[in-house]
Amino acid sequence: MNHLLESIRAKRISNLVSTVIILTFIGIVAVCEHSLLSLLDEYIATHTGPLSSVLRHTGPLLIEHPYVLILLVFFVVWLNSFVLHGPAAHDEASSASSSFEPPSFNVKQEANPRIDFKPEMKQEFNPQFNPNIYISVPQEQPKIRETIQETKAPEPIAEAPSHNIVFLGGERYSPDRHGLVGGGIGCENIRSVLAAFRNRHIVGSTVAHVYNVQAGITFSNDNGVEILYVSPSEWLRHNSDTVTLKSGGESEFVILAIYNYQDKRWETHKMVITRHYMGDFFHDEPRPLPFGTITADVALLEEDGTALEGGTVTFELKEKGEFEIH
Repeated sequence: MNHLLESIRAKRISNLVSTVIILTFIGIVAVCEHSLLSLLDEYIATHTGPLSSVLRHTGPLLIEHPYVLILLVFFVVWLNSFVLHGPAAHDEASSASSSFEPPSFNVKQEANPRIDFKPEMKQEFNPQFNPNIYISVPQEQPKIRETIQETKAPEPIAEAPSHNIVFLGGERYSPDRHGLVGGGIGCENIRSVLAAFRNRHIVGSTVAHVYNVQAGITFSNDNGVEILYVSPSEWLRHNSDTVTLKSGGESEFVILAIYNYQDKRWETHKMVITRHYMGDFFHDEPRPLPFGTITADVALLEEDGTALEGGTVTFELKEKGEFEIH
């Protein structure tokens, strides 16, 4: 590249020198016009040939009119550039000048440059041709299908069926209605006040059975003062402190008061469990009740103490087993 540029510069300098020489010659011709015409006449008179005939016709014109000579000079310069040297030189010069890039001088020089030669870096200074050329072709990414899952509303949780225990009120014991108790001997002479409960069924609905139901009784006098609390109390026809109230089953009866003919008094019974290695059994413990008007508040309880249902019975206890239910 540098050699080509030097050659182009030399050719341009040569053309410039030739032009200067010719222009100088023209100046001399303009100054010495008369002398040159005299010399030209002598040359034409003394010489014969083609050159003499050409100078005879053109010589005076060129000497008297120098601008014609100037046009001739420019023609000779153009001929020297494009005919003698050829158009290829002009194309080479143009391409060389357009592709030439000046060197960059943005070189950072450190104060104490240090070159660390590492043997393992030999490959960088002496690279070898690696024929294994890998072309990474981007693979088409799989299209992601967006699926919209319909969120279903959670199904309502079916509520567990509940009981339908109702209080039926206070009743007088009767063998015909309540069945025989105590082996049936002298049942017609039993004087007892009862509280009736039933787990009624509901048409079209499920009513839950209730197991292990206990009863607690709060007794109050006619002034509303509590005189006794018994829990668990006695159930009619059951030898335990609990009963099962089935949906649609028979009524169950809590014994509120019973007349004791031997002691000639009214009393209620508390059920007490007795632990035994052959099995637990229950017995009742009597709790005396005073004569007069008494209000009994009955509450049915689950094993955990939850109150299921309740009712109130007011009655008047009299001597000789007589009583009235209000």
